[in-house]
Amino acid sequence: MSTLDTLNGRVAVITGAGSGLGRELSLLCAKAGMRLALADVDVAGLDTTVSLLPEGTEAFTRQVDVSKPEAVEALCDATYVSYGAA
Repeated sequence: MSTLDTLNGRVAVITGAGSGLGRELSLLCAKAGMRLALADVDVAGLDTTVSLLPEGTEAFTRQVDVSKPEAVEALCDATYVSYGAA
């Protein structure tokens, strides 16, 4: 079993997913079969990232300013509601 196989079905919460390293990490996690909670302040960037994900990738997006603790907490809550404790 490869390392990527062990990630299948796991949850990745990725901030900065709208561009750069965050986008690339999102694509790699999706390729590994992970379920994604993608966050960024740039909604258009998030939409682009989602359009690049492999078909069938389970993902949701949320506009989040990580400098605001209440926004990060809301992201955590939304991830738990969407994916449970996995």
